[in-house]
Amino acid sequence: MIGLLAVGVFEIQLKPFRLGFNPNYWKNLKQLPRRKDLLAVIGVFLLIVLSYWNSEATADWSNQVRVKLPFLLLPLAFVQLPRLSERQLAHVFYIFLLLATLACVGTGINYALDYKYITNSINLGKSIPTPIHHIRFSLMIAFSVVAGVWLRFIGHYWLKPSEKHLIATLTGFLFVFQHVLSVRSGLVVLYAALVIMSIYFVFYTKKIKLFAIILPLLVIVPLVAVQTIPTLKNKIGYLRYDLDMFRNGNRAGFSDGQRFISWEIGGIVFQKNSTWGTGFGDLKNELANVYKTNYPDLKPKLPHNQFLLFAAGMGWTGLLAFVTLFLFPLFYKKNYRFVVFAAFYTIITLSFLFENTLSSAFGTGIYLFFLLILMQREK
Repeated sequence: MIGLLAVGVFEIQLKPFRLGFNPNYWKNLKQLPRRKDLLAVIGVFLLIVLSYWNSEATADWSNQVRVKLPFLLLPLAFVQLPRLSERQLAHVFYIFLLLATLACVGTGINYALDYKYITNSINLGKSIPTPIHHIRFSLMIAFSVVAGVWLRFIGHYWLKPSEKHLIATLTGFLFVFQHVLSVRSGLVVLYAALVIMSIYFVFYTKKIKLFAIILPLLVIVPLVAVQTIPTLKNKIGYLRYDLDMFRNGNRAGFSDGQRFISWEIGGIVFQKNSTWGTGFGDLKNELANVYKTNYPDLKPKLPHNQFLLFAAGMGWTGLLAFVTLFLFPLFYKKNYRFVVFAAFYTIITLSFLFENTLSSAFGTGIYLFFLLILMQREK
């Protein structure tokens, strides 16, 4: 993020090397009012800032502002950057595909070195160790598969046409590895995105009969994967056990049970403050008070739902404002017609339903970088 800001603020010339202030900085900045999609992104940051008026715990409020600061800074960086042609955008996704593959190879080697222990630990609710948080990692792998499918569909290559086969191979590897990783939310968003891409593919190519082949495959493959991939089979087994424990009232220490409880507590706080919310500064304290009353043995958690989090923090008004600002880039200048844009929004929207993705700096970074890169493409 700092690098992107630096590229916008400074003019960098390699031969001969020269570093100076970007002479077009103020000229480019004046274009910001015309970029309504960038203004919508900045609007999310302003929502957090506005919650100060009904937040008494200013330390928690300032922490939320800090985490959401990229919503202000990155649009200011991207307004300084040139538009990307389709080929340039494809280069970005090609590099991402290669890096995602490298990350998965490293993760796979680490898993293979302690295969038995890690596989068995999944029965206890653990996950395969990943370079970053496993849910964020799985979201990135899902989007790398989307990127790979698109690159192969448009026939992209960097130097030689034979790279098309490499792209197909890497995409297939990442698709399989996502199943080995066995992060349920990652698998859900992956298949949802592939369904969206299949619909677009059939619509634009007019090959209606092909959908009759693709759709059954998207149903059969996960069923086969559950029976043949040990980590996924163990994960499904733990899910059943977790849900049984939750139904029997044993909710402490089980991830799904605690996720359900976080929704319940978030809903209670939202009902008590339905118009304006608690303010993001006071949200943690309000949640902790309800946890103390209803579940005194559990550690308070933020709601595992980004929409519910905004509802509890800012009420109906804040929730409607956030949803409007969140969806605006998708519909701005019909961005939804670009299949990768639509697939990306499918992944992010579904992740918002199961996680508070934007509550961490890394989740915010994933969302904003790919959103702004997609918004930067030439129409």
